[in-house]
Amino acid sequence: MISLNPEQKAAVTAADGPTLVLAGAGSGKTRVIIERMAWLVEEQGVDPRFILALTFTNKAANEMKERLQERLDVDRVASWLGTFHSFGLFLLRREMTALGRKSNFTIFDSADQLSLMKRLVKALPGNLEKVSPRDALNWISRLKQEVESPDSDTEPEDETEESYRHLWTRYHKALKAASAVDFDDLLVLVVELLRDHPEVREKYQRRYRHVLVDEYQDTNRAQYLIACLLCEGHGNIFAVGDEDQSIYSWRGADIQNILDFSGDFSEASVVRLEENYRCTKSILAVANNVVKNNINRLGKTLRTENPTGDSIGFYRAETGEDEARFVLDHMIKKSHAPEQVAVLYRTNNQARLIEEALRNKGLNYVVVGGIKFYSRKEIKDVLAYLRILANPNDDEALRRIINVPARGIGATTQKRLDEYAQARNCTLLMVLREIELDETLPGRARKSAAELVHLIDDLVIEAKGGALAPLVEKLLEETGYRDFVQQSDEKDYRTRLETLDEFVVSCETHDKKDTKGGLLSFLQDLSLLSDVDGWDAQARRLR
Repeated sequence: MISLNPEQKAAVTAADGPTLVLAGAGSGKTRVIIERMAWLVEEQGVDPRFILALTFTNKAANEMKERLQERLDVDRVASWLGTFHSFGLFLLRREMTALGRKSNFTIFDSADQLSLMKRLVKALPGNLEKVSPRDALNWISRLKQEVESPDSDTEPEDETEESYRHLWTRYHKALKAASAVDFDDLLVLVVELLRDHPEVREKYQRRYRHVLVDEYQDTNRAQYLIACLLCEGHGNIFAVGDEDQSIYSWRGADIQNILDFSGDFSEASVVRLEENYRCTKSILAVANNVVKNNINRLGKTLRTENPTGDSIGFYRAETGEDEARFVLDHMIKKSHAPEQVAVLYRTNNQARLIEEALRNKGLNYVVVGGIKFYSRKEIKDVLAYLRILANPNDDEALRRIINVPARGIGATTQKRLDEYAQARNCTLLMVLREIELDETLPGRARKSAAELVHLIDDLVIEAKGGALAPLVEKLLEETGYRDFVQQSDEKDYRTRLETLDEFVVSCETHDKKDTKGGLLSFLQDLSLLSDVDGWDAQARRLR
């Protein structure tokens, strides 16, 4: 710790109990977290397995793992380092039965949720208002992030809320029937586990005796409760954050979590990291003058020993085209390499003109937050097959591929299958197993359903072998999916086939890295990916 400044050292060596580290931008907060864990292990004799560190992106978690491994000179870190959602998934895979649910659940992504909600909205009783499926999902998500549910003791404010309440019940009933959870459930169900099941709570309190939370200003209500419940017995919470960087209220972050830290945790110590190592004096002067106007803040003033640097520029563009030209001209004038430039914009529709200007000049760039590899249609189709193998209750995945490639189970037949499943209160796969007996359905549909069931059963056996790449290759071959792509997309089929080949390569990579986890582990990793996790910081292109 020789190279730590006095404030960083004070944070790293803080005594047991609650500690809040107010870390301004560029003040070395990640280093402080790493050094804190190393200090606990090397100086305090804490078993690394008793340390839990939570952050917000897989990219940040992986960086922390690599830095801690290097710091402790070990090949593998025994501490648990990851995102709140990955930790939630870790707990639920092990403890879901305490909630009366299966542990081999599927995680619905936004497309799955939307598909489900569209069906639920379509099925709303005639006396309820038809609402936007996206708006209904947003309403549900806002409540779940606050760990709340609709107040059944009060009248709905209007017809829209009445529909939302009805959809809330139907949505969660459908998730449970499919043995599925959504992204919010990875937090909300963990709160339920820790809050309502003392034996589970005490188990993980004993296991994780030191809890470190990065970006504490971005925690929502559920994440805050998880941290509090884990620390309830020992009080060893080490929270690092900056109230001046709280920008995610639109996705549930509650700035009060960091503002109220000292009130929530008695005898909490607060350490301020105010020396900035990243920026010039000019940048800090502007930043300090901006944030001092914030009403809700605990207060700090950043300083730096760095040079004054260039003055901060300001340009007011008259049009979007003018703005794009300015960005490009500034890059060229300053002779910046693409990887040295980041262009931030508030709305996605601003991106098109900037992208066109860059393309016209032949400059490479990457859009962080654009269409992800695993969101492409052909990949989503293959993943739907894989999800069925891992979780036969996943009706949403089965609906996606029941007639892909086309096998004679059209929309009319699918509607009858849905009605039959609902009447019998069973899964679609169970219905398909019985369809041969229903002579009221077309013979081709019955034959195709039987073939699909046999295919799924064969692939389930293949999946037990553990290796993912051979499973996917067999899936593509048995379904004829490559031929289906080539025949259905004359223009872009080569690109789509290359995408499938790239997916197989990613499966081979997973097989080499994870020899024991298999299919469920692969699907689990994909469900936790975010846009920024695919960003290569070394690539020679503009961000």
